Amino acid sequence: MSWVKPIDFNGSLTQGLTEGGYTGSAIPVVMGGTGATAKSAAFNALQPMTTGGDLIYGGSSGAATRLGNGTSGYVLSSTGTTLGPAWILNTVAGTVSSIDLSVPDRKSTRLNSSH
Repeated sequence: MSWVKPIDFNGSLTQGLTEGGYTGSAIPVVMGGTGATAKSAAFNALQPMTTGGDLIYGGSSGAATRLGNGTSGYVLSSTGTTLGPAWILNTVAGTVSSIDLSVPDRKSTRLNSSH
């Protein structure tokens, strides 16, 4: 199969473009596409996740970066820098017994837990 380049020198689509959108074949990654024709497959072709529970965050210069699933009992925390988030051990113990909630009419409502 030979590849016909659907993009001209100026970056404009030269084939497969209709009023309804691009109708040509999947554009391979090496040609600036995803190699997929469906949006979920296109996302999966380019995303860095490898394992269930992974998260994507903006790493160095905003590049998509994988953060592996954390350990049970750990919580996601900001490092306060551009180094990205990190999993840390949750050292806070206790029970939430009430939550103050601001509602659109600017009145405060207290929600009490029955547990």
